[in-house]
Amino acid sequence: MATRSRIGIINADKTVSSIYCHYDGYPQGVGQTLLDHFTTKYRVQKLVDLGAISFLRRSTERPPGHSFDSPVPDCTVAYGRDRGETDVDAITMDSLQDFFESDFEEFGYIFDPEATRWMVKAQHREDRTVRDLSDVLESINKF
Repeated sequence: MATRSRIGIINADKTVSSIYCHYDGYPQGVGQTLLDHFTTKYRVQKLVDLGAISFLRRSTERPPGHSFDSPVPDCTVAYGRDRGETDVDAITMDSLQDFFESDFEEFGYIFDPEATRWMVKAQHREDRTVRDLSDVLESINKF
């Protein structure tokens, strides 16, 4: 069963561009991968530019032999690039507030390039507070 999420970035004009991610959207999955491998505006923008993804891995590159049906280890699988789907581009919302108030999937992740940090919000939990992703993972890893 998939744990769906949205991954996005705050743009220079304060709009938010985000993409759909189908698998492993919980903080220990997608969240940890974002913290470990997507820590610069450049890397996050390359990820968002892929459009919707099936699953996130540490690389956004497409090495020889990589495809949707035969992914290369550690390579992100994108619906458009790797399966030829259309209508999978990032969506843009007017503000961070609009993003976090929207009906995103189970988890919403946003990178703030000015603060160089990730934020996360769980959509269908009792506590729907926007939190710093590092703090969330630290509290989870204590147990």
